[in-house]
Amino acid sequence: MSRTCIICGVAANSREHVFPAALGGRRTNKGIYCEEHNEAYSGLAGVIAEQLRFFNSQLGVVGDHQRSTGVVKPVVMVDATTKSEVRLNDKSISYVSPRILSPKADGEGGSTFVLAVNSPEEAEAFVAEMREKGMDIRIESVGCARTYYPGTLQGKLDLGGKDTGLRAIAYIAQTFLAHSFPDLARLPQLAALKEYTLNGSHSDFAWWQHAKDDGLETVGKPFAHRVIVGHNAEDDVIYARISLFEAFHYVVRLGVAPTATSRSMVFDIDPLAKHEPHDVIRTEYKDAVGYVPMPQDLMAHLSASISSGHAQAAVSSLMQRIQDHQRTTTAAKWLRELERMSPAGPEAAGAFFERLVTEESARLLMLMEAFQREFIDFASGTKDLELATISANMSAHSARDASSFDGLSEHGRMLLKVSTTAIKQQLVGDFLNKLLDQDRMEMLLGGGPGQYTVGMAVLERMRLVPSLAH
Repeated sequence: MSRTCIICGVAANSREHVFPAALGGRRTNKGIYCEEHNEAYSGLAGVIAEQLRFFNSQLGVVGDHQRSTGVVKPVVMVDATTKSEVRLNDKSISYVSPRILSPKADGEGGSTFVLAVNSPEEAEAFVAEMREKGMDIRIESVGCARTYYPGTLQGKLDLGGKDTGLRAIAYIAQTFLAHSFPDLARLPQLAALKEYTLNGSHSDFAWWQHAKDDGLETVGKPFAHRVIVGHNAEDDVIYARISLFEAFHYVVRLGVAPTATSRSMVFDIDPLAKHEPHDVIRTEYKDAVGYVPMPQDLMAHLSASISSGHAQAAVSSLMQRIQDHQRTTTAAKWLRELERMSPAGPEAAGAFFERLVTEESARLLMLMEAFQREFIDFASGTKDLELATISANMSAHSARDASSFDGLSEHGRMLLKVSTTAIKQQLVGDFLNKLLDQDRMEMLLGGGPGQYTVGMAVLERMRLVPSLAH
């Protein structure tokens, strides 16, 4: 079949990503859309990329357009403690705008303050902007790099919303159909689908689907996407199933056309793969693999997905898997470096693990705060006076101070130091005793053993904190 646009029939000359480039899609096909309609669909590709940006940023998914730089696109969220926007990806967090800290009157009608910025260029731009507004401002001294520990980060997830989210899912299905079965994609029976994906006209083509066995083996790659397109001979339905991160599942009814035999194509896509050919596994079947009939009432089906908690459970499960993945990759990174450096003796080991706990201090802060929350909950049900006093002290001494340079109070800074010291000592001891393998490293950085080690150190330190209980 000639390379013609499946929408208008003119020459298809654009290099369309079959799976959205921003989600890690690497493969392209020049025979699906003309340049005009490729551009017309760019908004929908952007919609699904934006909806999944948080998960992509945490996993370190590098979009195909960023492959040359290796830059992971950050997600913008709001720090609940400061009400300011932050950029977040798998390796860093930074404020979108400069922060003014510790303002003080200087006694001469002016004031001094600390300006927290991400770079010298950002500081210079801030000063230039203030001067343009008529302010006499100058930099008196330059500080050093500091780690900032944000509190709760807030953002909005709108996965497959009925307006544009499900249209974006239908667009992905439409593109995969054209890539797999170009004859089906050009049938007149798909005109209504194309009008829907292009202009939003008509509706009821795509819907959320609870996790359901498609009869195939699991992908075998963490966080893989699966796309199935096919034609079912039993009821003539052309269909697609799309699973993102093995967590969010959708079905699309693309159209109905007579067929003598069933056929389907399955694509397993690894968004973490950097290069071809291991990014996609394609398998062809002579039956309608994974076919799901359309529910009678899509609105009721969507409402049931939300009210039943399936959608929220899918998000929570994916978040937990991402945290586990991050802990695993972090532990593996440090173990590789440990093997390369091979520190000999307690002093060299201590220097290595001091750097480790410094770089992983945000992770250890999470362990510390998780222990404190669980201890406070536990102590609320006990009559032990010492435990109740320690619990009251934990509640009274906040670990957070949004106005400080690092987001921590003096008390929180002290407990973080106690926590990192305890983990460092445990790591050094385990290393010298040849007990430090992948599992042990993971558990100390984010599991029960790490929380226990931190917790014992925090409890010991809290016994020395003057009681604030009344």
